[in-house]
Amino acid sequence: MIESVKTDQIFYRTAEFDRATADKKGRTIDLSFSSEAPYERYFGIEILDHGSGVDLSFLDSGRAPLLKDHWRDEQVGVIEKAWIGDDRKGRASVRFGKSELAEQEFQDVIDGIRVNVSVGYRVMKMVLESSGEETGDTFRVTEWKPLEISIVSIPADESVGVGRNRENQIKSKTIKNKEVTIMHDKLEYDTKEIIAIGEIHNMEEQALRAIKNGTSLEAFRTQVLDTMAERNRAEEVYYSGPGLGLRRSEKQNFSFLRVVRALANPTDKQAQEAASFEFEVSRAAQRKLGKQAEGILVPFEVLAFSESNYQRDLTVGNDAAAGYLVGTDLMPSSFIEKLDNAMLIQELGATVIRDLQGDVALPKQTGRATGYWLNEGGSPTESDQAVGQVSLRPKTVGAFTDITRRLQLQSSLDAEEFVKRDLATTLALMIDLAAINGVGSQNQPLGILNTTGIGSVTINAASTPDWGDIVDLEKSIAVDNALIGNLAYLVNATIAANMKQTAKESGYPTYLMEDGRANGYKVGVSNQVPADTIIFGNFSDLIIGLWSGLDLTVDPYTHSTSGTVRVVALQDVDVALRHAESFCVGSST
Repeated sequence: MIESVKTDQIFYRTAEFDRATADKKGRTIDLSFSSEAPYERYFGIEILDHGSGVDLSFLDSGRAPLLKDHWRDEQVGVIEKAWIGDDRKGRASVRFGKSELAEQEFQDVIDGIRVNVSVGYRVMKMVLESSGEETGDTFRVTEWKPLEISIVSIPADESVGVGRNRENQIKSKTIKNKEVTIMHDKLEYDTKEIIAIGEIHNMEEQALRAIKNGTSLEAFRTQVLDTMAERNRAEEVYYSGPGLGLRRSEKQNFSFLRVVRALANPTDKQAQEAASFEFEVSRAAQRKLGKQAEGILVPFEVLAFSESNYQRDLTVGNDAAAGYLVGTDLMPSSFIEKLDNAMLIQELGATVIRDLQGDVALPKQTGRATGYWLNEGGSPTESDQAVGQVSLRPKTVGAFTDITRRLQLQSSLDAEEFVKRDLATTLALMIDLAAINGVGSQNQPLGILNTTGIGSVTINAASTPDWGDIVDLEKSIAVDNALIGNLAYLVNATIAANMKQTAKESGYPTYLMEDGRANGYKVGVSNQVPADTIIFGNFSDLIIGLWSGLDLTVDPYTHSTSGTVRVVALQDVDVALRHAESFCVGSST
């Protein structure tokens, strides 16, 4: 079954100039910038489809730049037109400028010194075309948009470019009768991927520093994820990621209730005008993220905004300012804080990464370097650490709350808080359930209990573990050298109650669970944990990924007779364990 995958990353492919088309007087030359040759990326093999899904609007606008090595401040020309050839290759005609740099690049192209080009493109949609144990995943990009063309030194897609004909041989290898182009220069590939990741996450300076310092692609991905996690943990500035650049007053003035009234009453001109600011923020967020909302997209910088001791600038009776009532002084918290506070797994130490875009690969170490005892004058055999990946791909979770007619008419911060808290709590429960027991299919993330490789311990009595069971759960993780991080137990209410009444040893007044701890570790209690089940592990290795923005829609029909509207919140989320060995499950079966 083909699995649809959406992403918004910027990727690069290389090609070659067609020097036979060079016009020295007009300073123009033709080139092929892309083909359908398979290309190996960190997530698998990528094939660019050259059908109707190629968006050439910018590349064919006469404004798209010709750059040197993808540096935005080193433009050497302009792309005059672009088209898809009968051979299903992307082709373009470019014109060089007259600056010293442009003259140098143009002369090197004419002389056959600089013959390779690279296209930078944004992927909007791709599908999983095939998957196999030996071949891995192969994705076909069905919707993509070229953004610029650059002159580079090393080609990756050797089937396209300047002066390249069909008789040229392509270095390749055969995997199950499929010929796959392999790029042999990993350094060039890593450099481009680092630049692309830096652009997506507003970390261009860090990317350039990593390239200069020789940082590997895997290490840079880890740096980005750690930086994003630190941003999310920041107390004074709760949101510091890439956004729309909204001012404090604009974030403060964004109203969930104005959105609800406008979506529930699409023909009410007054309601539409009152929510004009919210609609404009949503449109800007959708353009920036390349994401089409079902209703209105609330960006993360609004969801994460929090400021104490402020009063809304509203006017009594001024509907355009949402002034049905005067706002009251209080200390509101952000939607994100409400979501965090309601998520039990967050309390236990799960790592939450927000504002993601596209698919995400988290690096993990799967093996260690090898040590040796040496004779005098001897030297160790070279060995490398093995590195794997854990993938996060967005799955959509939905939550809803019903708002009465009278509550809709309010504009106080109390009402805003009620709506946000209700939606955040419902989403938190869904995310908790997925993290604990998601099945990994039917559009659900894969939770702890269904992850292959976690440890297991048999509990002697169904709902009443003994001291040996509790210690065995710890032992299972310790023998795998994973007894580190935010270690905790997670049980349901029945097991928690029994643990509070079960003595460690008969005749002694000490119990398995005292003051919310067992065996020295925190105990989380949730009825979303199945009966007769105990989870123990390092919850730092439980990764929760949240993609950009909250999609709000309104259903005014389900309870139309009472005037109540249903507000539906859609959030893209995924769950992954960085190391399955970090968790052990105890059960009676």
